[in-house]
Amino acid sequence: MSAPLTAADVDEQYEPTLQRATICLNATLVLEIQRLEEQLAVEIVRDENENRAAVAPGIAARILELQAQAKASEVEFVFKGIERLVYSDLLRKHPPTKEQNEQAGGVLAWNTDTFPPALMTLAAVSPTGTDAVWWQRKYDQWTAGQIQRVWAACMAAQGGVVDVPKAIAAFDLIHGSELSSS
Repeated sequence: MSAPLTAADVDEQYEPTLQRATICLNATLVLEIQRLEEQLAVEIVRDENENRAAVAPGIAARILELQAQAKASEVEFVFKGIERLVYSDLLRKHPPTKEQNEQAGGVLAWNTDTFPPALMTLAAVSPTGTDAVWWQRKYDQWTAGQIQRVWAACMAAQGGVVDVPKAIAAFDLIHGSELSSS
């Protein structure tokens, strides 16, 4: 029988929740990949139906090159959960404006312009070297989609760890859910 868990044991084991988000910062590459994928679909049909040298493989190779470049332009953001009292204090420092509440048709929990960059400043683990000015600038410059992805990871970190991930694929691979050879 093992010894009961102590408060010190819990304190020693605690680590703040970490969440990550990855975004591609080179929109031009993404747009070009999308354009080439459309062209590839057309050229595959033409390659099959016309007596010509195949064009689709060259386009496919270019797509893969651009994909590698786009992958290299991705940035991973990692956020940690901050202490509940620090979070509450931050909320008090960033109340919604009257105009924001009116636009939302109710009472918001925070100032939608200042609270997210302030929280991201406190919660950011990676990349390093960011500060409040940097986060506010990114919050104002980036697209809604980019901000949504990063903000969702930041807020998920504030939710804390609740359950151990199921790791179904890893379990199946290790414990005999073997792929059939047929």
